[in-house]
Amino acid sequence: MCVDMARIQGDPYRMIEATVEHSNVVSNQVAACAAHGRFFDAVEHFSTVGEIGGRLGVHPTKTKALVAMLKCLADRGDLEEREVAGKKVYRRKTAAPQVREGTGDLGRAKLDRVMDGWGGNAADFNWIARAGNLLGHDLSFLKTDAADKVPFGRRLLSTSGMDWKYLLTEPVYDLGRLKAVRDLANYGSRFLDLACGPGFGTQRLAEVVVGGCEVVGVDMSNEMLEEARRVIYSGAKATFILRDLNTGLPPLQENSFDGILFNGAFHFIQDKRARLLEMYRVLRPGGGLVLAHNFGRSGLNDESTWEFYFALLKAEIYPIEFEDLRIMLSDTGFVEYDQYHRGSFSYIHVRKPVGEFQPARQPLPMTKANERPE
Repeated sequence: MCVDMARIQGDPYRMIEATVEHSNVVSNQVAACAAHGRFFDAVEHFSTVGEIGGRLGVHPTKTKALVAMLKCLADRGDLEEREVAGKKVYRRKTAAPQVREGTGDLGRAKLDRVMDGWGGNAADFNWIARAGNLLGHDLSFLKTDAADKVPFGRRLLSTSGMDWKYLLTEPVYDLGRLKAVRDLANYGSRFLDLACGPGFGTQRLAEVVVGGCEVVGVDMSNEMLEEARRVIYSGAKATFILRDLNTGLPPLQENSFDGILFNGAFHFIQDKRARLLEMYRVLRPGGGLVLAHNFGRSGLNDESTWEFYFALLKAEIYPIEFEDLRIMLSDTGFVEYDQYHRGSFSYIHVRKPVGEFQPARQPLPMTKANERPE
């Protein structure tokens, strides 16, 4: 990984901009696959998901991916979606799929422009944008449960934690991680790196914190943690704990961390309120928490594209609207310091106040936002 941290100071929004353009590339790949695989022949007339799946020969385990693909194509304007007798039905709307941002390169050139100048591996980081058609040309990814038979699956669709390592090196993730680390570095020297993966966040903290630091990393993948333990963290003491964060944080001392990094995975957490209360408990008064590269409900074009992406990963996601996340953090007791939001991804930096505020110990009712942030 080699990204110039000085650029984050001058243009912190580039991570989100890159994520949006990244979604356009994936969206165009979905449309190209549908066209080449004669997907639209199965939706000449209004049909249910089950009827479409039967015509295409969709594997039973890929129904969720088919639903997400239909929604993605409908949001793009390629399909018409209706509800009949309580069921969604779809029909072909266009003679040919509508390609977003660049018909010749599926949008890759614009993504390159967004990422231009990040240095190091930025020029070739985006294997998703450069891998040709990720899904193949015959809808094989819908017809088999074998991940290695699908181009996309050779890097991401297997259950191996190390397949994720390649994704996590992308600046789309690393830019958010770098900004988070820069923001957290001033809080002290003891940090909690949640969903730490192979230790990239811990590496960044070791690079940035002056005078050395101590980091506790937590992840559900033993393969990821084995990789993390092999890394030399110059100037940092690193400890790693195997834990599925949907079961709760590991036993940690109250008020024991100066900062908490949670990058690229908060959307996988089902009981968000419970985890935020636990984070509040272990963070010292005056400490900082950053939730970076967080996928949420937005109602914007890229939402259905990313839902399709997560459906392929066979990973359950629990996205909420960004405004609801802000309210949830406030209800927990955190004070917002910095945030930005573009498309369906967001970055938010909050602090635990120094004072008498006690967070609620019971889940509070969800408050729907009247407005979404610009």
